[in-house]
Amino acid sequence: MGGDEVVEAATRLFSALGYDGVTTAMIAEAAGATEGDVAALGGKRGVYEAVMRRVLEAQVALVEEMHRTLPPDVSGLHGMVDMFLDFYQVHPEAITLWQHRGLSDAADLAGIERDYAAPVVQGINDLIARSGVHPRARFTLHNALGWSFYGFLTIGIVHPDGSTTHWEDPAARDHFRQAVRSLINALAATPP
Repeated sequence: MGGDEVVEAATRLFSALGYDGVTTAMIAEAAGATEGDVAALGGKRGVYEAVMRRVLEAQVALVEEMHRTLPPDVSGLHGMVDMFLDFYQVHPEAITLWQHRGLSDAADLAGIERDYAAPVVQGINDLIARSGVHPRARFTLHNALGWSFYGFLTIGIVHPDGSTTHWEDPAARDHFRQAVRSLINALAATPP
């Protein structure tokens, strides 16, 4: 049994149940492997780190593509929003793994954010910095984008009657794109 099958099965499990809700036996069964195959990859912890590394590599590749293809201005930030939404449609595990982490999942694993989130965060900061947004607005914009994406990808669009439209709905994504573009434009217009 190859490591790729184990990591793919573990990705599905960790995304659905979180690190703390998954056992080595569950990973082995979902992968059609043995617990020895999982142990050979570093056990549950080693497989989790392989999952997070795979997500990081995909996100870093996305941010690098953004740096290569998007203009270094506010319209580039609009493009960044589009590219992240497209990415999460193809890789929903990239958000669900971090959602579990935000609920103190795998709290005993130190350094996960530093090792697997910081490179992406830095790449986003660099995109914002090159856009011409005033330095005083950059921190607010970065956090507002993070909060917006997290809320949208967790809950979706919340309507006045309390109902929600899930982020996978194309109309919800269009609404989110427009709302976030307005947010970017407002913060980019913040005077020095």
